[in-house]
Amino acid sequence: MTDHPQMAAPVRAYVTAFENGEAEAVGAIFADDAVNEDLIGAESLVDQIAIREF
Repeated sequence: MTDHPQMAAPVRAYVTAFENGEAEAVGAIFADDAVNEDLIGAESLVDQIAIREF
């Protein structure tokens, strides 16, 4: 199982990049075929390009 520091680092990187409006950095955190699910009900973002464009 992944330990807390290994899980926390990518989350922090995502939040920092998102807050700074760094779309390329946000997208780079995800795999090319990632799916970002919105739990509130918006459409899923399918692939790294869609995640960056969000």
